[in-house]
This record gives sequence, structure tokens and C-alpha cells, in this order.
Amino acid sequence: MDMNLLPTHLRPLAADPARDVDSLTMTLRCPCGCTRFRLEEAAHSVAEQAAIDEWHAAAKEARKGHIVRFRRDENGQMMLMRRRILFGRWEPLKNVLPEAPCYMDVLALRGICRACGAVHVIHDNRLYGFDALSGEFTGEAERWQPQWQEIDVPASASILVEIHDDAEERMDEMREFIPGFTPEMACDAFEVIEVRSVVDGVPGEILFGAW
Repeated sequence: MDMNLLPTHLRPLAADPARDVDSLTMTLRCPCGCTRFRLEEAAHSVAEQAAIDEWHAAAKEARKGHIVRFRRDENGQMMLMRRRILFGRWEPLKNVLPEAPCYMDVLALRGICRACGAVHVIHDNRLYGFDALSGEFTGEAERWQPQWQEIDVPASASILVEIHDDAEERMDEMREFIPGFTPEMACDAFEVIEVRSVVDGVPGEILFGAW
């Protein structure tokens, strides 16, 4: 398989890459040769989780009695808008919400090699994927340092990464939202990544996913 189809940051870790109609799969292999990893995902402190819960409660309240849809505003920007069910003008939902915590939508996963201890970033949507390339995260979100929470993975398991995307059908979207987009960037503009453990050749349930 052409390695150029894989996301750039995963190429040094990709073993046995394969391509299906709209997906890519690869087993992770550390440069030291080991295929066994511990996995840790970005997590929030108690205070950070409380702030996220508070924001979601406010968002739920703001939706009451309204139709909520993605629409373009007066400047042509696509965003979530609301309008009263029976009457009223469309308005950006964000105008009636408190500012969302900068870390709320950060999704990150890292693998620690069980042999040499090297730490590899498998995914961080501030750095990799469509959200990163389109400038979804800036400022405080980029600087936020997560706590890391270990995911239960059997010591004998290998790690399977699946990228689900049909880049050819999304070229127009990429050109619209990614500054300076070129077709060569399509491999890094994926929208869906899933990570599973594999034991005795059998993939398990999804351990981490970003959609």
C-alpha cells in the first residue's frame, strides 16, 4: 500500500497498513520493533469536568422552546443557530451561551511502548485531522495540558488504528475550510479515527474514537 495515503504523523508507527473502500488500517509498531503499548487518553480534573457539565446544562437550557440547526450566518459562516419554534429570527446559539471551556472538545490518545518506554502521540485533534488543519483549536486550547488516564489494554494485545474517510468526496469541503489546502494534505485531514486492541488476531471493542 502507498504509505503516502496514511496520516503523516502515523507513518513511522505503521505496520501492515491496508486500504479498504473508505478506510485505512494499520497496526502500531514502535521504532524499537515492539508492537505492545499501554494507552492513555486525555482526561479532565474534577474542576474541569464540573465546568464542562455546567456548560452542557446551559446549552440544554438554551435549546428549550427552539429549533436548532446548522445554518450560515449573515457573513456566510456555517454555525449552530436557534429560532423559537413558532416565530422569531435565527440567531447564533453561541450568543446566548457562556464561553465553552477551551479543553472541552480536545480528544487525545498516546501510546507508551511496553519495551522501551517511548511515548507516541496516536491522536490529538488539536494537532492532527480535519479539526487541526481547519484551525478549530487556538490559544488556550493549544496550550492546555491534560491529565492522562490509562485505558485498560491486555499486555499481550497489539494496537489497531482505523482511519475512516473518503477524502476524494470531501475535497471541496477541505478547500473551503483548510487554509492553503493542497491535495497532498488530504491524508492528514481525516475526520474519524478509531483505536482497538487485538488479541490472538481478533479485534476488540473500540478503546478510543474521535469523530
